[in-house]
Amino acid sequence: MADLPDIDAPWSQDLSFYGLDRTIRFARLRCTPGQELIGRVLDLEALDYEALDAYAFRLTELGLTSSELRFLAAGMTVIARKTETASPEVKGIVDKALLRLVRLLPPALADQFARPYLDHKRKTRRKWAYATLREKRLSRRTTTKLANVFRETGDRAIGRSSAS
Repeated sequence: MADLPDIDAPWSQDLSFYGLDRTIRFARLRCTPGQELIGRVLDLEALDYEALDAYAFRLTELGLTSSELRFLAAGMTVIARKTETASPEVKGIVDKALLRLVRLLPPALADQFARPYLDHKRKTRRKWAYATLREKRLSRRTTTKLANVFRETGDRAIGRSSAS
């Protein structure tokens, strides 16, 4: 029996390389400075949307400075404005990416970025604002605005986002 070829050898070699490219990409990501990561995240044409979660995780891990966070928020605002008239497909991708990024910002910056979208016609953009309202006491003005948005849109995400 010892003379039989090992038919599992090629299979086990394939398994050992599975995910190696991903591991190398993450290693490169971990060596990338914060400012460069922010630049990559804000470069819409070159953004790797599949890697966005990894970028966001790494940015959180780095603990960005207040100037880096302001730079990120300003870039997000530019992207939001630029894509206001984009195709629905582009808006959908960008809106989800910006929702992921707004959660990286400190509350004051997140609020400054997202508050104007509280009554936006696109639900994904309203979600930016809802995300910033979590665990906050709401002013009467904001509460009234949320109630009006709910009456107009029936958007149940309002309650889930601000109450969780």
